Amino acid sequence: MSASLRREARERGRTMKLFRTVLALAATACGATSFSEAEQANGCEAYVSAQIAHGDRCRDALQARSGLPGKANLVALCSKSVAAADNAVTPNIMNACAAALKDATCDKNEADVEPCRNMHQATGGVEIGVLCTFSTQCKSGLCVGSSVDDKGVRCGNCTEPIPIGGACNIKGLVPCVREANCVAPQAPPGTPPGTGGVCTGFLGEGNACDGRHLCGSGLYCAAMEKTCKKLGTLAAPCDPRETQACAGALVCFEGKCAVRLPEGAACKREGDCDVLLRCANGVCAAPAPAKIGELCEGRSCAADAACRNQICVARKALGATCDPNTDVCGVSAACLQGTCQIPDPGICK
Repeated sequence: MSASLRREARERGRTMKLFRTVLALAATACGATSFSEAEQANGCEAYVSAQIAHGDRCRDALQARSGLPGKANLVALCSKSVAAADNAVTPNIMNACAAALKDATCDKNEADVEPCRNMHQATGGVEIGVLCTFSTQCKSGLCVGSSVDDKGVRCGNCTEPIPIGGACNIKGLVPCVREANCVAPQAPPGTPPGTGGVCTGFLGEGNACDGRHLCGSGLYCAAMEKTCKKLGTLAAPCDPRETQACAGALVCFEGKCAVRLPEGAACKREGDCDVLLRCANGVCAAPAPAKIGELCEGRSCAADAACRNQICVARKALGATCDPNTDVCGVSAACLQGTCQIPDPGICK
């Protein structure tokens, strides 16, 4: 694959992540029958703003940052999504997550912030086998096969996750319960990988680990010792050879877990810098984006554009006519029935 195609794939991947971010927040708001549209919109606004605040402070998150386009569309998609039937969490709980996330330290990702973790793990009232868009609609806590992306909405079904000890396939759609992963035996040369797996609980501190047997929350598998160790908090000593040794948004810089470096700071590798920057000639600097009409070979497009067929094209506004094969709509929007619009995840019922 050429560098331009890889760049286009990465940009499309970032757009998909934006949709998944909104799915995570929207899925946990209660349906429109219980709360007003204003309450739902306020919860969505608070959540997106909190993500941006945490991303700015910790110099992390490619999608939720000040100055990037798309916040209004993210809030709009969330506001549409809260009407999905039987979602389990109220806008009040969304606001609680937002308040905690806004001030969370950089050694915590959203999943580490308790009010947010509770929000995302809430279970709803939809029975097994019934259509769903979000896992928080389901009594089982799992919606399989759904998506909301730049192609629109695809419905899934509420499904039971596989319990610890149950048979699984690492390439299968149905995952293990949250506290486990699918461990398949080492496949002999020439045989398809992934079959014959068993859902296995995550490992505790000090246990031997590898790419198949994974460590539990707050731990990482140290590549040197092959054992589960605690993730480092701010200023904790770390081994620069260990790429996952630090917690949350922290990185290992000069032997200590630290927040990523700002623009203009001296750096040794790209991972030292703010995720929006690059380490160029030993300094963290913002890369010059490709403009509309320019080749996106090896670089990103400007904020109001996207890479399509190796050329930066302007993102189209909501309501604009579009062709799904050639045009790109604004962040969180999709080309549906010939116009750019916010998808409606509430259609799955």
